[in-house]
Amino acid sequence: MLIPTGHARRPSVAKRLSQNAGFTLIELLIVIGIILILIGILLPTVTQVRVAAQTASTRQMLARIETGIQTYYTNFLAYPGPFANGQIGTTPTLGTETLAYRLDGTVDTTAVNITSTENLFLGIVGGLKTSTTAPRFLADISTTSFPTGAASLNPANPKKYQTYIDVSPQETTALTTPRYFPTNAKGFGGSADTNIPEIMDKYSQPMPILYLRAMRGNGGVIDSTNNLQYNFSHLAPYGFTSIDAAYAPAAADRPYAYFGNPTITGTPLKKDEFMLISAGPDGKYGTNDDVVNFR
Repeated sequence: MLIPTGHARRPSVAKRLSQNAGFTLIELLIVIGIILILIGILLPTVTQVRVAAQTASTRQMLARIETGIQTYYTNFLAYPGPFANGQIGTTPTLGTETLAYRLDGTVDTTAVNITSTENLFLGIVGGLKTSTTAPRFLADISTTSFPTGAASLNPANPKKYQTYIDVSPQETTALTTPRYFPTNAKGFGGSADTNIPEIMDKYSQPMPILYLRAMRGNGGVIDSTNNLQYNFSHLAPYGFTSIDAAYAPAAADRPYAYFGNPTITGTPLKKDEFMLISAGPDGKYGTNDDVVNFR
């Protein structure tokens, strides 16, 4: 009887080793499944971290705007911008001459309805010029000649003021095409603002940071006139169809919890001041994730 030598047994050992060297199909599927589970666990975390960073940057932007507004107030004892609340939502006029705007060198004399948020831009960034000839008011804004400070509205005594906030065109709607936001107020409506830029928030799909300026000395909180502290119609160009559509009533307190002071009934959270509103991560104004300066 022949006894196999160690040399003779080597092929069978090698064969067994070669059979066990790779993953089986089941093992491979298990590894892929584990990887997919880990990705599913990590993706929400990564998204949350990104949104948290964008929210922090948006809060910083609101703080920058607020600092500019307060500096403006120190200089003029009024909150920006150049047009009165009664001219917001209308075509500002001086006699028979209306506001026009210039973009990339072309003057558009079509009547334009300015928004409170655009009014803020003209006040703390600049771009509005006056002339003794028509058009009397000219919003002269382009990406090649971005505003570097507000100007006085007296053509007989023109003055140039400092920029109250330094922003780049990329931080505004100056580069947005088109410059309107069709589904921004809980999905309602579409905006009807002009080509005058707004300062935007810092989310992946940035939205304008809205500005409401109080009618100082008035009572109440908000309605669609200038009779109370705030005028809800100043938000209308950004998709709000009505205050009831955008904000549900807070029990008997019709000023709505969103704007109203919870400790002083019938009083806004920023009485005689101003409100700044970012739509937040969901891109819809009036929801719980809004980033604001009043709560």
